[in-house]
Amino acid sequence: MFLLPGFNSMAFHAFVDPFRAANYLRGHSIYSWPLLALNEGAVMASNGLSIGGAEGFQYDDTVYDFVVVNASWNPEGFQSAELQGWLRRQARMGATLCGLDTGAFVLAYAGLMEGYKAATHYEHIAAFRELFPKTGMDESLFVIDRDRLTCCGGVAAADMALEIIRLQ
Repeated sequence: MFLLPGFNSMAFHAFVDPFRAANYLRGHSIYSWPLLALNEGAVMASNGLSIGGAEGFQYDDTVYDFVVVNASWNPEGFQSAELQGWLRRQARMGATLCGLDTGAFVLAYAGLMEGYKAATHYEHIAAFRELFPKTGMDESLFVIDRDRLTCCGGVAAADMALEIIRLQ
């Protein structure tokens, strides 16, 4: 789980908790969600809540099966070449990429959503359509399009997490 500064706390908790529950019901861990961020340490959500223990992504050369990008009101602020390169590397190595709330913007800025359908927070739909005309915008709560998953944020993240679990 990649937490960007100002991430959507509700989406974070709504997304992670179904996987926690699945682990509990299985009696052992089948899912994990290591925390990554721009820098090591705590990351503050848009509501002021901080989540600690994140590893700085630039120090992480792990290839993940699944990368979740959690953003919120300011996705245009996260267009660094280093972050985009890291995301593209994850995609090249076969990772499924997921965007919570405005995480679809971060993926699209990295050139990773062209030819896919996406969902994003309803306040940002028009901007997404204008900025990324080669990505189909779907106004559903979440979209699963091959190896790209996106949702509008908030509790919709729980719906998407439950669908991921159901499909496995």
